[in-house]
Amino acid sequence: EPEMDNIALAWQWALAQADCTFFAQSVDAVSSYLHHNARHAEGVRLLEAALAVCGNAAHSYRLRNRLAQLHSWGATDMVQGQALAQAAFRAAHEASDWVEAAYACFQWAITLQRTGDFEPAWQKLEEGLALLENSAADWLRASLATRLCLNAPPLSRLAEGERYGRLAQEMAQQLGQPLVQWQAEYALAVLYWHMGDLPQAERHAAASVAALAGDDFANFRAVSIQMQAFVLHRQQRLDEALVLMDAAEAVAHQVGDQDLLASLWSAKGEIALEQQCWADAEQVLQQAQAIDQQAGNKWRLSQTLFLRAMALHYLGEVREAAVLLQEGLALADSLREPFITFVCLSTVLRWLALLGETAVATDVAAYLHHRANLVADQLEEVVALQAEFDITIGEAAPTWESLLAQLQQIVAQHAAGQ
Repeated sequence: EPEMDNIALAWQWALAQADCTFFAQSVDAVSSYLHHNARHAEGVRLLEAALAVCGNAAHSYRLRNRLAQLHSWGATDMVQGQALAQAAFRAAHEASDWVEAAYACFQWAITLQRTGDFEPAWQKLEEGLALLENSAADWLRASLATRLCLNAPPLSRLAEGERYGRLAQEMAQQLGQPLVQWQAEYALAVLYWHMGDLPQAERHAAASVAALAGDDFANFRAVSIQMQAFVLHRQQRLDEALVLMDAAEAVAHQVGDQDLLASLWSAKGEIALEQQCWADAEQVLQQAQAIDQQAGNKWRLSQTLFLRAMALHYLGEVREAAVLLQEGLALADSLREPFITFVCLSTVLRWLALLGETAVATDVAAYLHHRANLVADQLEEVVALQAEFDITIGEAAPTWESLLAQLQQIVAQHAAGQ
């Protein structure tokens, strides 16, 4: 709090003096402090006030860049965050400020990733790396490589993601900065989790927690604790996973990290479904849905909608469940393959089987069997669902377009109460 008070005082004085040079020089440290302490809403107010005074000054793109960061990471407004990053990129490029242009690529990519536009995000991150070819900004190069590692699983570019993750890890070790080391280890944990290599995921998640010892960066350490919980969940160690999720949730509440809360609540809802606690699942998934709808995080929202529909179905709200699935499929259609999560498809497979819609369930199962990015434990889950509901499949798999059309038709019928 003393630091926050000092920042606010300095900022107010600079606003009164219209000291645009101060803003350009201090905005990096100030926005980093606010971001690392999850004070995104306060940061947005401070930077918007500065832009109102100095929006046309030289280097004002630095303000726009950091405001984009606060919007995208704080899950406040993805559209605004992207527009700010685009404007900052153009201005920095015109000024031949390649580090700021690369930083704008980074923030631009974050907004694209959160709205499910993974291919353009990948291109922006690689563009940012190329801009830093002759730069000494190794911390930013490591951050861009980290995001490429994190962005690889939805694009099924696992080998490239691993290469970028190892590059980020190597650079982090050279720099010796805890936060850079944390993000590299965390990214590798996420990558190996998606690959189904749970021992590697567990090892890197633990390393990312260890990188942030002490009281600093509690919210980032909580993100890594959540990753440890995700690994335990995949290992069906549900009670242990929930203990870690509770610990991460306490920190998220403490610092006001809405994005982390939505992620935790979505995961808790999935576990509650597995434990057949339908009402608990519905409640916590509704909370996650509200945050992601406001922030525009389409990728995670689609998954939450499918899970909540399943909870409503088990609670006897069959029509309401189908209405939510309609929303989820509309998002799925806008995201396109291969960005639809396994959770979405396996959930709709169970829903179809419960309703006796065997023909379409057969097509979903066949589609999942032929999916390029399915890993061993996910395939086992599909096989278990087939055995549970006596679903057999042929050798041919439907196209995504034909499968989506079938799903939309059948969901619309149930949403209409037919």
